[in-house]
Amino acid sequence: MFGDSHKKLLLMKISVSVLALGLFLLWSFNLKNIWNLSSQTAKNSNDTSAWEVLRNDVSRTMAMARGQFNQISDTQEEASANQGQDFLLDVLATARQTVASTTGTTSIEIIPVIISPPIVNIPPPATPIKNINCPDWINCMPTVVGTNDNMSSICQVPVGCEGITQIAY
Repeated sequence: MFGDSHKKLLLMKISVSVLALGLFLLWSFNLKNIWNLSSQTAKNSNDTSAWEVLRNDVSRTMAMARGQFNQISDTQEEASANQGQDFLLDVLATARQTVASTTGTTSIEIIPVIISPPIVNIPPPATPIKNINCPDWINCMPTVVGTNDNMSSICQVPVGCEGITQIAY
């Protein structure tokens, strides 16, 4: 009375049902292990003293490193300022000796000199700085969109990324 295809369909429905029931049973047996594991981690999370000790140790080490770095930076700045002042004082002394030797016995008026640190001109970078918010490329492949979607906004390069972002078709 039933055809061969109906038997196959019934057999497939039964096998899918048995498989789903088996997965549900495995899940339910494993669920008690998950609850035990979560209760153990809750007990262990209360013991944060080891993490506090580690965090305090790292903070103390970073503070010491920052202090030593600032001390080295200050020393280097003082040394470079002293080198510039020493050079300018030597030039000034040489100029005074030269002026004194050429003028003979005429009185020399002392001119106050203001010594300031040298001005360093930093050239701009040779390559332009890449904006980290710019994507490398935009996918402009034709796609199926809804009736309310705006097609013109899909393939626009963001402002400021014109030379960085490429359009891929």
